[in-house]
Order: sequence, then structure tokens, then C-alpha cells
Amino acid sequence: MQDDSNTKISENSVHLSIIKEKENLLFTYKKDEQTINLLDKSKPDINILQTKWIEMINSLNIAAKDGRQGRKLLHKLKEFGRWLGDELLPLSIKKELKISHASYLILDIDVRLIDIPWELICLSDLFLCQQFNTGRSLQRKGGSVKNFRNLSKPIDMWIIANPENNLENTVIEGTRICEYMYSINKTQNVVETCLDSGLVSTTVDNVKTKIKSFDFVHFACHAEYNLEAPEQSGLKMSDGLITAQDISKMANGSSMPAFIFSNACESARSSEWIGKQDKIENPFGLANAFLLAGVKHYLGTFWMINDTPGCNFAIEFYKYLRIGKSIGESTKLARESLINGFDLDFAGWASYILYGDPRTCYFDHNTESKTILKKSLTKTNSKDTIRGKIKEWFNGKHIPSPQNAFTTIFVTLLVVLGFIFIGHQKMIKNQRSEILHILQKQMEIDYQIIDNQLKTLQKEFTDLNSHSLSLFKKEDGYITIAVFYNKIENFMHYGSDKLLASIVEQELLKLSYVKLLERMRGEVIWSIEKRLDKQSITRLLKAEYFLYLETIIRQTNFFQSKIYMLIRLVDQDSGVLVESSTELLENELDQLLADRNKRSNLFKEFIGKLEKKKPSL
Repeated sequence: MQDDSNTKISENSVHLSIIKEKENLLFTYKKDEQTINLLDKSKPDINILQTKWIEMINSLNIAAKDGRQGRKLLHKLKEFGRWLGDELLPLSIKKELKISHASYLILDIDVRLIDIPWELICLSDLFLCQQFNTGRSLQRKGGSVKNFRNLSKPIDMWIIANPENNLENTVIEGTRICEYMYSINKTQNVVETCLDSGLVSTTVDNVKTKIKSFDFVHFACHAEYNLEAPEQSGLKMSDGLITAQDISKMANGSSMPAFIFSNACESARSSEWIGKQDKIENPFGLANAFLLAGVKHYLGTFWMINDTPGCNFAIEFYKYLRIGKSIGESTKLARESLINGFDLDFAGWASYILYGDPRTCYFDHNTESKTILKKSLTKTNSKDTIRGKIKEWFNGKHIPSPQNAFTTIFVTLLVVLGFIFIGHQKMIKNQRSEILHILQKQMEIDYQIIDNQLKTLQKEFTDLNSHSLSLFKKEDGYITIAVFYNKIENFMHYGSDKLLASIVEQELLKLSYVKLLERMRGEVIWSIEKRLDKQSITRLLKAEYFLYLETIIRQTNFFQSKIYMLIRLVDQDSGVLVESSTELLENELDQLLADRNKRSNLFKEFIGKLEKKKPSL
């Protein structure tokens, strides 16, 4: 894992600094940090430029809403990009950028010019964001934010997908990102992912409360951009907007996540920032609010983008990021994937914008997961194959002669190994009942500890009196559930406990009569030092049922493992076991994350039992 403070500029990167001084723009072009190669200035009409850009965004948004993309739209965007370059850039700067073979372009931009789409300047037939791995930083009075988060393994990643339950593709996006990140953990605990969608887990208050507990946060949701009041722009959670103004209040406290990816419409759009350089409390867009609050890297969009390309972009981005590509290169490669995967004139790839040093690598190159290729077995009984020789030997059609003694010994050895294998399979079947017994015993211990701690918390919850009992009133027409899961101690499956809990949550959220109120590891309750906040206690005590997930992983050999999960649904008031189910995950966990049908089939038995508890309306 690397930090961009250790990333040194080289011949492979250039800096372009732009400062506004009265009506002039002052440009500084550097090929390294010490040497100034060019100083120049221009005098564009900023008002005309901003008007044209708003018109361009409106055209792109209308096309995205109608699902229209085509040659005319991309052609219009390139015309705008060429005009933008002619208006903004001095001839000397244009020439240097056009002939540059650098991989990285770092844009140091005056905050009063932040609303200009510098990355969409088009030289020849390429936008700057196609030619370079681009990233922008903010220049403001008082200096840049220094309170960046210190990262260490494992990276805690929070994925918030489909909070309003109206974007099906974002659930696919979230699970695929989990799959990619989980694959890093085959040899070491690098990333722990937590996937949440819908209901209480994605409320505005919950996000504001928990966001600083994570290193990476990925939003896959809707967003709103307010042109008249940019500080009221925000991301749509399950119960409302988390606004730029909400984010700005998080500044100057504990450190924010290092990286935020807001995969939502217009999530990186900003307004002009005039006379507000020193006032963090007056944000002018989501991107700027996150950055000024202490986020090191922010990735979002200029204009609206449809679900499918947005999902594909995110998946491609993380695919490259996890194998050690820089954040800037991962963004550029994801753009290229959309260019190659959609219509030649599709323009959605140009919507994404990265804030922060594009040279940063968050993962080492050696974290790339290795794919084990499995050769297909040929079902042939040819006499020239071992399979054919074994069949002939058993059928008495051929008895090896002394000169074929080696063949006889070899075939005999295969037969012995076959019997050993059959015995091994019988042993595995016997182990299942033994593992089930272990799971049941462990769950009884965990349940008793959690139950005792909840009773303690309930006593300490001083607001639990006559006027607050309504907080815990049963919701008619719904089954309300709080989920507890255990930590999996297995070096081959780091972080899989959160992923399994997320998978179960995704299946439960498909049921219209189920409300998930809380999800947490059991040890959070066990440790009396880790006090829960009032709202978490409220949600726990409001749940009608507790769903306990107890998981054990057993290695069948060095490369394969089996995951056993015991699921128990317990009535909170009575403590009575309502339903129980044991599931064996035969498939690799990353395959399970990628295949929704496998997930549905896996918990089919338990969901069927839960259907019987469906409340009558």
C-alpha cells in the first residue's frame, strides 16, 4: 500500500497550475517540481464560458434522461472542447500539452475556476482526460487540507448501494466490487468490505455517523445538483439528502475517508466559487465539500450517466485499482473500457472527474489475485488413456503382461487412490454433522453473551420509560430484524464475514415484508467498552427478531474450502428459536458474490421458512 506523499514526480508527469488574477488567467507549466518550463497568461470571457458549459451539460442531461446517445452529441462535446482550449489556453501551453508524452497531468486549479471542465479541453481529436491520467487539486487561501487519513491494512471499505431501492444495477455494482476487493485477500488481509443498501443502514444520519469509520466509501445512488444553492446539492439516501453542507460540517475533526467514489449523476459538478476561499462552511458542490473536509481523492461525474455504463465504469475502475494501478490510470482505463464496450459515439465515459493526485497507488502490484485455470476432463474411454486402461482391466478384456508390469502397478495405485478418495468423501459427510454440532454449540455461547449484553444495555438506556416505549413499538405489516454475525478467523478468507452478512442482507431485502433495522458483528455487543450510540440501541431493541449468523470455514485442501453457515431466527422478547437453517457454501465466495442465482438458491430453504412468518396485512 502506498501513500501519494511518497509519490515522486518524474518525467512521466507534468503540472499545469492556473490562477485567476483579476480578469487574467496565469498559467505555470512544469515538467518537474522545481523547474518552471513556461509562464503565460490568457484573458477569456469567463461569463460566456460558463454559459456555454451550462448549456452543454443541459444537452447531455436531456440525452441521458431520454436514453439518447449518438454522433451528434459526442461531436458537439468535442466542438465545445476545442473551443474551450482555444479560449482558455495560451498558444505556448497548448503546444506543450499537444506534444507531451507524459502519462500524468496534475491540474492545480484556483478555486474560482473549479467549475470549468479543464479535462474536456480537446486538442486534435482527444480530450485531456483521454490523453493523460488526469487529477485536479484545489488552490485556495490558507493552504490545502493537511488532515489526511493515515492508512494501514486492512483498508475498511463501505459500499452504499441502491439506498432508495430503485436502482437494480447498483446492487450488481456493489456485489461485483465486493467480489473484486475480496479476491485481494487470498494471501493477506488487505481489504474488508461492508455492503449496505436500503432501510436504516443507509439513512442520512447513519451515513453521517459512520462515514469516518471507513477508509474508502463508494456511493452507488441518485444525486441532486442544485444550481441556485450548490451547498444543498447532495446524495440521495433512503430517507433524504446528505448535502454538501452536511459534509462541510465534518471538517477539522477526526479524519475523513481517504477516497470517496460518488457514482451518481452530477456528483462532481460545482458552481463558481467567488469570494469564499476561506469559508469551508460555504461549500459549492459535493466534490469540494468532501475535499475541504479532508478527503484525499474524490471521483464523481460532471453530468447524468445511466445505470448500466455507470455500473460498468465502477467495476472496471476497481478491477484496475486492486491490482496496483494508480488511481489516475485506473480512471483512464475505466474510460477506455466504456469507449470500447459501448457505441463508438457514447459520451458517458467523459463525465467522470478525479480530484487528487492521480499518481497514487492504494494497493501493491503483488495483491493481484491469481486465477487458477482448471483443465476440462475429457470423457473418453480410448484404450490409450488411463481411463480406458482401467475400464479394460476391470472388464477382463486385457491383463497386463509381465513386460507391462509398470502399467499394472500404476493402474493398481490409481485404484487404491480411488478407494481412498471414496473413503475421504464419506469422512467429509461425517464431518458435516460434527461441524453442525460445533456451530450449534458456538452459537449458543454467542447468543447467551449477546443476550446478556443487550439486557445490560437496555437497563443503561435511561430513556426507556413510558414516553419512549413507542420507539420500540412493533411495526404492523413487517417483520423487523437485527442481524448479528461472527468474525471468521481464516487467513484464506479475510473479510468474508462482512461479505456473507451482506449477501444474507441482500436476499432479505428482496422480501417486501422484511425490514432490517441493524447489522453488526457480535463482538461489538460483547465488549462492554464499545458502547453503542443511542440510535443503534434503539434499532436493536425495536427489532422483533434477531437473526444470528454463525460461520465456520474448513479447508478441504490448500486451494479449496467449504463454508458452513448456521442461521437462526430468534424472537427477541421470548428468546424462543423461531427458525433454523444450515447452509453449505460449495462455491467459492467470489463466485457466490457474482452470481445472483446461486445466492438465491443458497438461502432458498431459510427464505421459505421465513415466508411462513409473513404478517397478514
